Amino acid sequence: MKFKPSILLLLLPLAGLSFALPLTRPAETAEPWRILVTNDDGIETPGISALVQALQGIGEVWVCAPAENCSGSSQSVRLLQGETKVEQRTMAGAKKAWAVYATPADSVNVGLVEFTGERPFDLVISGINRGSNVGLIAHYSGTVGAAKEGLMHGVAAMAVSQSSRYGQDYRRSAKAAAWFAAELLKRGPTPGVLYSLNVPHAAEETPLQFQAAPMGGRYLTIEEFDHREGENAGVRWLKAKLSRNPKAPAGSDSEVYAQGKISVTPILLDATATEIVQTLNQWKWPTQ
Repeated sequence: MKFKPSILLLLLPLAGLSFALPLTRPAETAEPWRILVTNDDGIETPGISALVQALQGIGEVWVCAPAENCSGSSQSVRLLQGETKVEQRTMAGAKKAWAVYATPADSVNVGLVEFTGERPFDLVISGINRGSNVGLIAHYSGTVGAAKEGLMHGVAAMAVSQSSRYGQDYRRSAKAAAWFAAELLKRGPTPGVLYSLNVPHAAEETPLQFQAAPMGGRYLTIEEFDHREGENAGVRWLKAKLSRNPKAPAGSDSEVYAQGKISVTPILLDATATEIVQTLNQWKWPTQ
């Protein structure tokens, strides 16, 4: 899919939303959208299964996801270290499904390079993650990292996470993800931007309400470590004690999420502080 310039983000905020999915590509294109799905919780988890089934009405769905849980892996890769095992699986709603014995970002690489075939993918969707990825925590997320890997291949990408309070119920988040994906494909994504959705806990029948907001806040941090001495001198075992901060910066995705709305955060792949480049180039650099 070729990126198209789009009017900044989408139709947001929305309240009391009701909708029907656009089931096909635009009339000028006969072929269905082609979507690659991955996650960081592992290919056997219910979140990715729910997402795949919800996306069936949009286009052709392929799955390439980690064989094991890789939460917190960000955009790390192992493919450069040697051979990687890939194993075909069966998943309802997917044309093909592959388990990759590596990271979420590796899985996207495998899907986009090894299984693209004659026609490239139009969209990479990572999720549905069990646990939110609002604020600065998104930098740790393998879910978000996998979506970034899609952008590095020039493919539009989005990440979807939900409140851990949902338990193993992913129906509402899958519905939100499918609607947003269809709308994004129809409107045309902005190049170099991934769209991170976080779905707070709510009853399944609660209308979907989206609001776009910038990344902000850190609801989870390592406060200190419990430790015990190891069997040998100089060895210590550490276990992190986590601290939760319910406060959210005004106007941030963390605040939107806390208010019960589905936060949508556009995240740039290029993290360069461009305004500093010129300043740095005004320094007097050493000549030897």
